Amino acid sequence: MKKDENFIKFSEDIVGNKKTVLFVGAGVNYSKHNPMTWPYLLKHLTDHALVTMNATDEERQIVKQAFLGDPSNETIESLKLRRKADQLFPVEVKASIIKQLLGDAYIPFLKEFLYGIDAHDKKDTHQRLREGCLQYMEGKDTEETSFRSLISLADFILHHENIKAVVTYNYDDFLTCAINQLKKDDNFKPKGKRKELNPLDIYSGWHDAPLKDDDFLIYHIHGMAPPDNKLTPHCSNQIVLSLEEFYDVAKDVYSWQSAVQIYFLTHYTCAFFGASLSDMTMQRVLHYANLNQSGENVYYLSAKLPYDNESEEVLEKLKNSYFRFLGLKVIYDTEGYGKLYERLNSIN
Repeated sequence: MKKDENFIKFSEDIVGNKKTVLFVGAGVNYSKHNPMTWPYLLKHLTDHALVTMNATDEERQIVKQAFLGDPSNETIESLKLRRKADQLFPVEVKASIIKQLLGDAYIPFLKEFLYGIDAHDKKDTHQRLREGCLQYMEGKDTEETSFRSLISLADFILHHENIKAVVTYNYDDFLTCAINQLKKDDNFKPKGKRKELNPLDIYSGWHDAPLKDDDFLIYHIHGMAPPDNKLTPHCSNQIVLSLEEFYDVAKDVYSWQSAVQIYFLTHYTCAFFGASLSDMTMQRVLHYANLNQSGENVYYLSAKLPYDNESEEVLEKLKNSYFRFLGLKVIYDTEGYGKLYERLNSIN
């Protein structure tokens, strides 16, 4: 595929050692047999929440259909029901309802989704991530490889010293684990690899030790839900998922979350990966960063999905047009995300 103008600019920024920060959304965690994106998290939490709902089985089924739909049994009536639910309950409101129903089990079920054992292959998420890294390092990765996009991103970080930090909207430690897994293999593309890089997950603006020169900070803007075998986050750690949690963050104009994002967006070359930008936090900081343009390049990496019809692609193009209005330089690959990440790691 012919490289587009914005990809060439991005390549020049990377090769020219411009200080760069990557902004990462849930899309980087997605792989064919490991769907870790928001709709799947919502389904997981909804399935558990409905069990606690004070309602009849029929009423629970209606709510499930309205919140999630049923691709295997879609009817005109079910589509109307889902459309009505989307009008009444934006995604963040659905999360608020789910949080209310789950109570104290809210975070444990979130962790279960992130790190739990798969019912089919009996492997937990970290096992699948390690296997994906090994396949990648041996050059045996395919479209089927778990966490292929995330691992490609970790590879990209390890090979470019001008990438100074990551801002993530994800709650997991997967990027840290992928970087460490690739870094420790002596046979994996040793030329230019940042052996000294030490990824650190930062949440709530808090870290329990002085930072060192080789520390690579991964800022968790929406908080972090680490696996149970890791240190419990500081008491100020806040998971941002429901509507009231978004409001709590937005009301503090001096929050570290806003400061970190706006500072990077106005002082560094930045690139968004796996982010739909439908998140209120992203929209807010992009708005203020665009008002205070500093001349730095902010890229949005997008790719053609396996659309069901041409109409969906029209909407994708409209979305990218809106992002350009927000000041983003859109890099759009018509061959899909696999090819996009291959192009990314061809930059040298």
